[in-house]
Amino acid sequence: FNIQRFLIHKKRRIFMKKSVQTFFKQNAFYLILAFVICVGTVIGALVITNSNKKSTGVFNEVENSSSTTPASSSSKKDDPTPAPTVIKFIMPVANGEIFNAFTENSVTYNKTLGIYTGHMGIDIKGEENANVLCCYDGKIEKIETNYLYGTVITVNHGSNLYSVYSSLEADDTLTVGQQLKQGDILGKISTTNKQEYKDGAHLHFEVLENGAKINPDKYLNA
Repeated sequence: FNIQRFLIHKKRRIFMKKSVQTFFKQNAFYLILAFVICVGTVIGALVITNSNKKSTGVFNEVENSSSTTPASSSSKKDDPTPAPTVIKFIMPVANGEIFNAFTENSVTYNKTLGIYTGHMGIDIKGEENANVLCCYDGKIEKIETNYLYGTVITVNHGSNLYSVYSSLEADDTLTVGQQLKQGDILGKISTTNKQEYKDGAHLHFEVLENGAKINPDKYLNA
C-alpha cells in the first residue's frame, strides 16, 4: 500500500512538472512581456518621483530667494507720492490792510455807488503810490485799462489759477507774456477805480480758479 501511494505521488509530481514546463513553453512570450511592463512601470515611477523632488526643491529655492531678496521693488511701490506744491500767495501790498472782504453769499455797501452789491474780491488799503507786488510766480496774461476799474493786470499762475490787480498805475515796462516772480513790482496803488474811489487809494484784488472768482484768502492763508 505504501509503495502504491509513493508511485501515485511520484506520477503526480512528474505530471505537474511537465504541466508547468508546458505552460512556460506555451506562454513564455506573454510572461516576458508582462515582466518588461512591470520593470518599465517601476522605472517610470522612480523617474517621476525624482523629478518631483527636484522641482519641489527648485520651487523652495525660488520661494526662499524671493523672501530674502532686498525689498527694493516693494520699497518703490511703498514710496509715498510726492506731495503737490502748496501755492502760497504773499500780500500784494506790503503791510497792506484788508478793509473790504470777499462776499460770496452776501452783499456789502459801496460808498461810491451808494448801493449794496456783491464784492468778488478784497480791497487792500495802503499809502498812495505804495508798490503792488505779484503774489506768486506767473506770466502776465492781460494788461487792460478802462474807466471803471482803472488799469487791470491779470497774471496766469498755471493750472487755471489767475490773480487780478485793479485800480493801479501799472509799471510802463510790463508786457503781456512777461514772466514774473513772486514779489515783482506790478505798479502802484491809486484811485483810478472809479466805482470805488471814495474808499481812497487801494488795490482791488481778485483770484480766479477754473473760471470762477474765489475768496483770495484761500491762497493768502495757505
